[in-house]
Amino acid sequence: MKKSAHRLILLIVLAIVTLLPMSTVHAANFTAGNSAELIVAINTANGNGEADTITLTADITLNAVDNSTTGDNGLPVITSDITIEGDGHTLTRDGSAPNFRFLYVDAAGDLTLNNVTISNGRSNVDGGAIYNNGGALTISRSTLDGNYTGDDGGAIYNNGGTVTIEYSTISNNEAPTSAGFSGALDNRVGGMMTISYSILSGNRAGNGGGAIYSDTNNPTLTIIGSTLDGNTADWGGGIQCSAGTCTISGSTFSNNTGTTSSGGGGLRVSTNGTAVVTNSTITGNTSANNGGGIYVAGVLTLRHVTLAGNSAPTGANLYRDSGSTVNVASSIIADPVSGGNCSGAITDNGGNLEAESSGSYTCPATFTQTTTSGLGALADNGGPTGTMALDTASLAVDGTGAACGGAPTNGLDQRGYPRDALCDIGAFEY
Repeated sequence: MKKSAHRLILLIVLAIVTLLPMSTVHAANFTAGNSAELIVAINTANGNGEADTITLTADITLNAVDNSTTGDNGLPVITSDITIEGDGHTLTRDGSAPNFRFLYVDAAGDLTLNNVTISNGRSNVDGGAIYNNGGALTISRSTLDGNYTGDDGGAIYNNGGTVTIEYSTISNNEAPTSAGFSGALDNRVGGMMTISYSILSGNRAGNGGGAIYSDTNNPTLTIIGSTLDGNTADWGGGIQCSAGTCTISGSTFSNNTGTTSSGGGGLRVSTNGTAVVTNSTITGNTSANNGGGIYVAGVLTLRHVTLAGNSAPTGANLYRDSGSTVNVASSIIADPVSGGNCSGAITDNGGNLEAESSGSYTCPATFTQTTTSGLGALADNGGPTGTMALDTASLAVDGTGAACGGAPTNGLDQRGYPRDALCDIGAFEY
């Protein structure tokens, strides 16, 4: 009897539990077709403890400040895991509205922007469109265009957080004041920024880093398969790697400009910076003083790089400042527009080619030296970025005299095409 009573009680308890409502946590999905709906959706997503997706159903124009967290913001602070799915729509600031950036990502925030255009942000302080304060920010298949800051980071200011940008376009952003760094992307305070298969073009800084400025507390900047074209700054027209490590692979720097005597049209590596450039092309860049292609005051390593057709009064392609370190391997330095190929002591790690039509060679005498580079113009030769193809008669063809199946090229050229048994010099494999 006791066992039967016990079983009866157990069955009653199970029946009651079965009838009680279950609490299950699911990711929430919202839609927003105007600014009011978007603000409500973000606030709800921040408060529900879930990973949420907000899908835009129309272009949205913001015309008012929502909060003033480290400067004025048009939308609520991001404090949770939120994806804004743009579905091809645009998020913009009304031209007659007060100055504000769009988004501030808190340290607890994890924001993904997918397939959306962010335009006309205008902040009086850091971050013209977005300020990431120690959080996680992902920009995917999106465009940040025409944003402005009165301080640093025309599009994004990353303060010690993680920023991932992929398959996106970052264009026409500016930090134009005399103290303004990073026309587009500012990476600070140990921040980690990774840019892959993206285009950064037409950005402008009044100080350093036309497209990107990376500085303070050993930040990490990684660029893969991307193009930096037509960016402008006083120095470091493309990138100023001011501190920490900048790793660049499979990328092209073209038509960037450093406008003052501080140097560096394409890339500037400052005293506390370390840059490693592999399988990349740097061409058509200009500096008003030194290093039209690259200016080095820190540490630079070039491996299978084509550095050609840049312009500066001194060191048109490569300028090494005193006290810095430059190591070059399997690279082409060629066809300076003015100012000679190289300036300063450079370490030849083997397999390098210098081409100068006048025969006035300025790189180490241990380079293979010729008056004809055999390089074609920058063009779409396959792969995600422009490259400079080699003529069959170029001394760069099979010029390394060795295989390169291992790191850092892993048997591939800049386009991702296989390299031959004897690797060509530079970024392109004939």
